[in-house]
Amino acid sequence: MKPLRFSLIVLSGLVLSAGMAQDTDGEFASLKTASYYLAAVNGSGVNGDLQVSERSEGGTLFTLTLTGITPGERYEGVLFQGDCGPDGTEVMQLEAVSNIAADPYASRTESDKTFADISENDYFLYIYDATKSTILSCGEVGQGANASTLPPAQPTPPAPDTTNETTGQAPDDEQASIMTASFALSPVNNSGISGNLQIRSSTEGGSVLTISLNGNDETGDYAATLYEGNCGPNHPEFLSLNNINASDGVTNSSITETELGFDVLMGRDLFLYVFADGDTSTVVTCGEVGQTPL
Repeated sequence: MKPLRFSLIVLSGLVLSAGMAQDTDGEFASLKTASYYLAAVNGSGVNGDLQVSERSEGGTLFTLTLTGITPGERYEGVLFQGDCGPDGTEVMQLEAVSNIAADPYASRTESDKTFADISENDYFLYIYDATKSTILSCGEVGQGANASTLPPAQPTPPAPDTTNETTGQAPDDEQASIMTASFALSPVNNSGISGNLQIRSSTEGGSVLTISLNGNDETGDYAATLYEGNCGPNHPEFLSLNNINASDGVTNSSITETELGFDVLMGRDLFLYVFADGDTSTVVTCGEVGQTPL
């Protein structure tokens, strides 16, 4: 089965305006990130996002966020070689997603694999239930998701008399043309806090914005706001996003739904500031969003 073309990838190194008030930490300024959408299969209703990010110390960071889940349940993510379907060779297992409090459900997995290896080769990610007996979502990762300019492939429903382990899994029809983009967030003021912003289109219209942080205080509450223009002071506010609240010690992510379309957000020149825990006068990380030079 040829790759399912339902994800757009944007690789974003951070480009900062000269003379800006907030200086980025040099080692993070050129980190790359890619975003992949995980589509529900078999009518499970479980969707997700996978962000793959370069790490300054080498290797990659996988940030997995799920929606449409059952609170209290555990979800397993496994990366395979090839395209969504049976008989793929297992590459690695991601940290389980098991937030028992509320959405977003997120996990982080550090890997020695390079960003180039992930983005330039052909992989896919399955999301399983806790017993790993049922596949709930699948997403193409790397080259399998790169052909975003092609029409989305028509999904083929699995035969009713076969199991998930013996048949290929295609995304549900309404999920087949989801578009995603990912942007790196770099530390400022020596905060040591980096992260990612993912933007994806929503089947209900509008967009979903997912922020994930790394290196922050896991008991903190971090405000996040999109502004017009490039990282720097004195820009008009564009959109306030939900806080990244890790007070339960489980997740460093937030999910914001907006009526603004994917094309609207991608067509504007924006940047994201994440502010210090409880202090909206101090910026800890910034990332260029939308019309960012790649």
